[in-house]
Amino acid sequence: MKIKSIISSLCIAALCAFAFQACNDVPAPYDIPQMGDASKIYGTGTLETPYTIRGASLNQNGGYAWVKAYIVGYIPQSTDGGPSYTISDVVFSADGAAASNIVIADNPAETNINNCMAVQLPSGDVRSALNLSDHPENLGQEVSLYGTMERYFGGSGVKSVTAAVFNGQEIGDMPEEGEGTAIFSETFAESLGGFTIDNVKPAEGLGHEVWTYDGQYKCAKATSYTGGTGGQDIPTESWLISPTISLAEVTAATLSFDHACNYFNDVKTDVTVWIREGENGAWNQLDIPTYPTSFAFVGSGDIDLNAYIGKNIQVGFKYVCTTKAGTYEVKNFKIEERNAEEAPDVPEESISVADAIALYDANNAQPNVRVKGYIVGYVSGQVIESGATFGNSGSDVSNTNIMIADDANETDYTKCLTIQLPSGDVRSALNLKDNPDNLGKSVTLLGSLEKYFGTYGLKAVTEYTIEGETPEQPGEGTAFTRVTNVTDGTYIFAAYVDGTYKVAKNVATNQTYDYLDVEDATATGNTITLEPAGMTFTITSTADGYTIQDESGRYMYQEGSFNNFNVSESPSGAQYWDITRNANGSFEITNKETGKWMQYDSEYTSFGAYGDERGTMPYLFKMN
Repeated sequence: MKIKSIISSLCIAALCAFAFQACNDVPAPYDIPQMGDASKIYGTGTLETPYTIRGASLNQNGGYAWVKAYIVGYIPQSTDGGPSYTISDVVFSADGAAASNIVIADNPAETNINNCMAVQLPSGDVRSALNLSDHPENLGQEVSLYGTMERYFGGSGVKSVTAAVFNGQEIGDMPEEGEGTAIFSETFAESLGGFTIDNVKPAEGLGHEVWTYDGQYKCAKATSYTGGTGGQDIPTESWLISPTISLAEVTAATLSFDHACNYFNDVKTDVTVWIREGENGAWNQLDIPTYPTSFAFVGSGDIDLNAYIGKNIQVGFKYVCTTKAGTYEVKNFKIEERNAEEAPDVPEESISVADAIALYDANNAQPNVRVKGYIVGYVSGQVIESGATFGNSGSDVSNTNIMIADDANETDYTKCLTIQLPSGDVRSALNLKDNPDNLGKSVTLLGSLEKYFGTYGLKAVTEYTIEGETPEQPGEGTAFTRVTNVTDGTYIFAAYVDGTYKVAKNVATNQTYDYLDVEDATATGNTITLEPAGMTFTITSTADGYTIQDESGRYMYQEGSFNNFNVSESPSGAQYWDITRNANGSFEITNKETGKWMQYDSEYTSFGAYGDERGTMPYLFKMN
């Protein structure tokens, strides 16, 4: 790991300083430091030649680097709401030490605060090993620390320490060899750092910012969902914008970060990354090579910034919500002085399960592996040896994973590949709990070949195709296909209950209100084929929300405190509905006037709209 330094500038400054000194009391020849000596005075920020306190103080640029010094004390933390402490409050002992920080200096006996630097110890291995509260014997010991060079407790500091070398032992996540120079970085481990928020379209009524710091998961988070049962998704456009970053003195620049998400209709549309020159330039969108599919963090891949070499830039994360508020998380943002690596080619041809097992490396995840096999079961519990279950029956059928094999009749788990099903479309379409008819079907999956349930597995699935081993021919009637987003058209509402879809019927033509009776139906894959007379509804998007009309053209609405549906050709204004997709692929269809949402109630074997959670929300199937 190499770190940009200002050693050349420091040497020039040193030469100038000597030139302006009075010469009467300086013996000749003058003892002026040579270029090769500067690294001894300041260091270069690498593990081999880490920064000294002086070098780290002169490189407070937010980049990651190594610094080597002695632990000389700590800074106390305010617990009574009093004024915040600063570096001037350093305690040069271990008595009463806080666990979250230490103070370091080039001299183990240092007591001058001007020669000291505060170090943030994030929770984890580094804090556990180095803090003076648990280890007072560390006082006076030498340590090498890898973290960001930035201000802390009002002075020069080291933050977000991820690795250390102490008493000959490596602690934490040591940086890999060959990484580029850190031009700028922000982990979001403690706060949003120097990033700012721009609410282009505020989320009215949200009660908090769209972008916030999440202390539990140590990341920046964006959502306009209000939370709770029946929570609203509030339309918004909100940006998280980096401070100005200089690319003036670099020869290459690459951006990368880790991110996670859930509950989006399309995260690639709703979360985007942009760049601009200076603070007032026009925003230009950047391409993100890899998007997440779940709340598991994945790397973004390398984003080439070489077009902006020599300029000052800002990077912005743009979050939008129109009808469905997903949740997005980002951490470990960094721009490095290196050329972006080309994204690996995604294979078009699939490999067998046996070949995937042979390719598996327990120590290295392999992205973009495409595997084809038959769904033969799932894993229940925590251990594959005892949890491998072949079939689709039982009370513990998992909806979070499936097992595939090269033989549709396989019963040896060692010949199976376990597939993690991230929440969203992949899980909704493939899991055996909701789709028992998937058993025995052939699937092709694109994901990351890595350890799962302690052995070979496929995680972070982003693409899938599924086909029956012996596909059923659709019967006579009209085909309706399950959708993941709502567009204007003709639909059926179908709740999945006890292995059967319950399809809602229209209110009878001779009535103006009723609950919606149902008719049972089965699906082939994601398609229901039936004679739809009396069971279709037309959904139309308007400025005030969605309208839902039955086959007679009557608008569905609600009235008073009743839980049934009213229908009329000219409703009173309560005909507008919010329609948002749930994580399992079903839809929450909420009347905007009453706040009640459509549910199938097994007790009454019909659909009503209730203000509390008491039934099953429907999937939407659109006419082909």
